[in-house]
Amino acid sequence: MGKRIDVSSKSRKEKAIYNAGLAGRYTILSLIALFFMFPVIYLILTSFMSDAAADAPKNILPSISDFSVSGYEAFFSNMAFMEGIGNTLLVCILSILGILTGATFCAYGLTKVYFKGQKFMFLLILATVFLPGTVTSIPLYTIYIKIGWLNTLLPLWVPIWFGGGAMNIFLVRQFMRGIPKSLHESAQIDGANSFQILISIIVPLLRPILLYLAVTTFISSWNDYSGPLLYLTSASSPKTLALLIFESFQDSRNPLLLNGQMAAGVVMMVPTTILFGFFQKELTEGIAMVGLKV
Repeated sequence: MGKRIDVSSKSRKEKAIYNAGLAGRYTILSLIALFFMFPVIYLILTSFMSDAAADAPKNILPSISDFSVSGYEAFFSNMAFMEGIGNTLLVCILSILGILTGATFCAYGLTKVYFKGQKFMFLLILATVFLPGTVTSIPLYTIYIKIGWLNTLLPLWVPIWFGGGAMNIFLVRQFMRGIPKSLHESAQIDGANSFQILISIIVPLLRPILLYLAVTTFISSWNDYSGPLLYLTSASSPKTLALLIFESFQDSRNPLLLNGQMAAGVVMMVPTTILFGFFQKELTEGIAMVGLKV
């Protein structure tokens, strides 16, 4: 008889080695994630410190006795920050409407309405993606001064209505190309005009990509700092929340202490985090479907 092999013992040993390797990988990944998340953790912990503990040197992790919501009380009692939240929400809503409207109409014209030079027009629009924003910032700033838009919220949302942005047009166009031509032709036979076809048939089918654009536009507009910093330079101009948080760190006369400033950062972070987490599945599916339709 041949030598008997203990199969169960060998399989248990291989399983133990696999589990040990898996545990090691997860441990390393957790440590890396903790390293990159440390600024966010510090932000949240400091926002719940008392005034004295937050300003104490070398005080990173609060004790139970240091727990306080005075930072959030100081933030929400500051009317400037409340106005900043309102201004930021206004810019976000108007930007979303502008991008969805402009990108949809432009993509429809470049996809379903045929005209001479259509491909050249699309390539010309797409070429603007490679144009750095720093190149156009000075001409735009000069234009806004001459038309009286400086120190107003208009430069932050009005230009978006004129097309919705080249990349957004590209995404909607690629998604729209996957819609069967038979739907468009059937509606034309029934007597519907181009506007009716767009609103009644095309737009409902664009829900995944429009949802993707709405969420990403809200996140980018809510977090936008460079635009308000460039165009809202006057002390009396309306300010967005991102700009006010920056000014609270720069203004030595501001009564908002470190824990209040960190609380402002948490408030700034929460809406986009919740929005991304809630629509994460729709976002990944929407952009994946665009990729399949290229």
